[in-house]
Amino acid sequence: QISRCHAATSFKTPPLLPPAKPPPPPLCTSISISEIVDLSHCSVAWYAHIRITERAVKLFHLPELHPVLRSVAFQAFEFGFVNSTVYVFFDELTAEANIRKIIDPRSRFFVLSLLDVAIISGDARNARILHSIGVPQRYEFQPYHVCNPWTGIADSRSTEAVMAAYLECQPLFEQMRSDDQLIGRAIAGKQDSIIKLLTDTGITAS
Repeated sequence: QISRCHAATSFKTPPLLPPAKPPPPPLCTSISISEIVDLSHCSVAWYAHIRITERAVKLFHLPELHPVLRSVAFQAFEFGFVNSTVYVFFDELTAEANIRKIIDPRSRFFVLSLLDVAIISGDARNARILHSIGVPQRYEFQPYHVCNPWTGIADSRSTEAVMAAYLECQPLFEQMRSDDQLIGRAIAGKQDSIIKLLTDTGITAS
């Protein structure tokens, strides 16, 4: 026989569990690309204006963001002489689908990683950080991308870009070194540091 005390406690309503917390948002939605790269002036000669922001370096030091930083891809489309558009994607499948959707025989397009953006803009400090966390090189070098878009000759950004590639991305530097146009543009722009670096690594100035 069940005692009254036992019977009374046997049918108590179980305590309510606290509501489950919603899952955290995906990393790619928890950051804005504007926190990392400034694309605000890339509608004209994107390569002369694309920049990594000052505050991005704090994000680069967060290990949980490193997979996103390694996978993010920029697609730069060029139309005519200097008109351009830059798209940003957080995964390769979406990026490839966009190329198939937008491809235009009148345009040229280039794919860049964050490391490539740092190098093109002559940002050696961020190139070093991005290289150290495994951000890959995706970009195929074009000499005019590191030169003045209006004159086509090398300038101070060119020197910084070539030096950044030399220090942090040897495969990209090898593309620069093997391009016959770059040293001529450096000579025209009187960029002695580029000339010396290229000649010291085996290029003959003419």
